[in-house]
Amino acid sequence: MVYYFRQMKEFQNEELKKAKHYISGQREFKISRLRFLKNKRQSAIAYLLLRYGLRKEYGINENVVLSEGSCGKPYLSNYPFVHFNLSHCDKGVACMISDSAVGIDITSVKKENMSCMYSSMTADEIEKILHAENPAVQFTKFWSLKESYCKCIGMGIDSYIKAIDFSNCIGSVFTRYGKMFQVNEVEGSVLSWCASCESNMLEIDLIELFRGCTNETRDY
Repeated sequence: MVYYFRQMKEFQNEELKKAKHYISGQREFKISRLRFLKNKRQSAIAYLLLRYGLRKEYGINENVVLSEGSCGKPYLSNYPFVHFNLSHCDKGVACMISDSAVGIDITSVKKENMSCMYSSMTADEIEKILHAENPAVQFTKFWSLKESYCKCIGMGIDSYIKAIDFSNCIGSVFTRYGKMFQVNEVEGSVLSWCASCESNMLEIDLIELFRGCTNETRDY
């Protein structure tokens, strides 16, 4: 299941303070080292989404500790049967949880991101981008798909980015490299994920985000 949060403007300092009650000391330390406030908020939301999904799917309701494997891919050492991945940008935050390896990416659509097009895209992808109705969106789709695949297999994107090609992939759901991919345009961003099978997406609002970490039934 994919959990998606887009109410970024509603998650301010008050919400960040409240979130600390439901975040592990390890995660709080990581958040404290982030320079910009927006990144602190995004990191906190990502953790809360993970807690929401863990409770919903596995009944796990605790401040889980995240470990890191090769290339920095996070995992839960206390729950090795749970696979998850996190991503965030200015437009939203996403978390994917499954019983097999997954990768997820959300990237804002920005024309300036295309400055790395020739160093990150294949010749066929570049041709598709340049002839697209909206080149920035097409570039972001290819980039996000590459990110999600590399995160799924646990490899660094820098080493494989030009070896991965999505130029012939059609539609929002397709199979490539033995994986199932889904890609969506959401709120000025592109959200992509990679897994062994097709997955649904659940949008979580601010109230549900905190309810998922507590036993509260009243409105936040």
